[in-house]
Amino acid sequence: VTARHGWRHFVFRDLFFVLYEAADASVEELLAASDDSDDNDACVPGRSRRGRRRQSGLGAHRDGSALSFNILLNSPADFDGGGTFFAEDDGAERVVCIDRGDCLLHSGKVLHGGRPIVRGHRFLLVGFVDVLDLVPGVVVPP
Repeated sequence: VTARHGWRHFVFRDLFFVLYEAADASVEELLAASDDSDDNDACVPGRSRRGRRRQSGLGAHRDGSALSFNILLNSPADFDGGGTFFAEDDGAERVVCIDRGDCLLHSGKVLHGGRPIVRGHRFLLVGFVDVLDLVPGVVVPP
């Protein structure tokens, strides 16, 4: 597919963790879900919660990347609700739920979001990939 479009050089624009927490999750429940062996690691989901706003989902948006992906890091049994929704042309939403370790890959240009969870916590690794061949002003060697 990439050769057909002339894409040859991909680059990760961003890679980060996302933690969705149910609004009614207790601090004890959330701390029990994390490994507290290194309290200084702010990049690991489930840590450095003090002062951080809880987020149970994410509204419809576009990432602006060529490709976007998310990988579910915990079991779907750890939460209720969730999933990634995509807006259809007729106004309907298509929801995609993945299993632990699965990767959902899609164009960053499509309208999508994260369905709210109502119990527990949902950990994701999220990334954006761009194609250098398509970036204006960037010259890529053959």
